[in-house]
Amino acid sequence: MAGCRFQITGFRGFPDGSPARPEGPVVAFSGIGDHQEFLRTLTDTGVTLAGDRRFPDHHRYSQTDIAGVVALSRDAGAAAIVTTEKDLVRLEAGPGSPGELLRGYRVMAALLGIEIFSGNELLESIIDDCLKGGGSPW
Repeated sequence: MAGCRFQITGFRGFPDGSPARPEGPVVAFSGIGDHQEFLRTLTDTGVTLAGDRRFPDHHRYSQTDIAGVVALSRDAGAAAIVTTEKDLVRLEAGPGSPGELLRGYRVMAALLGIEIFSGNELLESIIDDCLKGGGSPW
C-alpha cells in the first residue's frame, strides 16, 4: 500500500493568476471532500487561519455563498481569502458572477501537490503497467 499526503506547492492570485503568498491571517473556504485536510495542509504550510467556511463537495457557488465568505473575512480581520484551485475555477470574475464579489479583496488559490512517502515502487509499477497498455489495476 502507498502512503501519501497533500502539500501546498504555492499560491496564485485571483483573478489574474499571478504568484501570491498569504501574509497575515486568512479565511479559507472550500467545496471539497475533506475540508479539514485542506485546513490542516494550510496550517502545516505556516498559514494562520482567521476563519473558514465549508461547502459541500463540487458546490456551485452563489452570490450569497461568496457574500458570506466576504463578510466572514471582513469580520475576522483577515488579510486574504484562500481556497483551492478546484474551487477558484468556479468563481469566474465576470459581471454578475459570484467571483465578482471578491473584487477588492486579496484572494488566492492554494496549489496542491502530493507527497508520496511510502510505496513508491508499487505506484511506479502500476503506472508502468498502465502506460504499457495493461489497463487499470483495479
